[in-house]
Amino acid sequence: QSHAFLLQTAAQLGETELDLELVCARWVLKKWKVLYQEMRNGKPVLGSRADITLNNRGEVMRWGMRTYRAWNVLSPATFSQSQAGRMLGSKIGHPDWSVDENGGFAAFFPDEALRGLRPVWWIRLAGQSPHERWEGIVDAATGEVLLDWSGIQNDEVTGTIEGEFWYPYSSSPTDTGAFTRETI
Repeated sequence: QSHAFLLQTAAQLGETELDLELVCARWVLKKWKVLYQEMRNGKPVLGSRADITLNNRGEVMRWGMRTYRAWNVLSPATFSQSQAGRMLGSKIGHPDWSVDENGGFAAFFPDEALRGLRPVWWIRLAGQSPHERWEGIVDAATGEVLLDWSGIQNDEVTGTIEGEFWYPYSSSPTDTGAFTRETI
């Protein structure tokens, strides 16, 4: 129902060839929250989205859409995923890190300055150690690294925090030990 509404609304706005793919639909506080991703040639357009909120009777409560349908693809992709991974690895100083072939994907990146879509690879790199992870978006036509960031998104650690503490007297020496109420 939400998909039909978005396509009908897009058609009224002149968007007749909009390709939307369902990302998720969640029932939250007696409402459906539905999120779609714009697709182009079977690949996601990064930053585009259509979201809609339906009440428990299926009526539209709120909707929003950001699309790049009017923008053309700037150039064809010439770099493979592994070549793009080597470009990212070189930029961050780790050309020996391996490309996670299953973690990356091809997409389109909106270039505001050129008002067009750049074909890109979303790359995930991994070193030998678990903490050696990096991600980035690499232009698939030029090899330019558009964005990059640490690939460690979260981690679980356990233990206690240790530090200096003072006994209750101002003249007491400091000691080092575990803080009893602080854990990570």
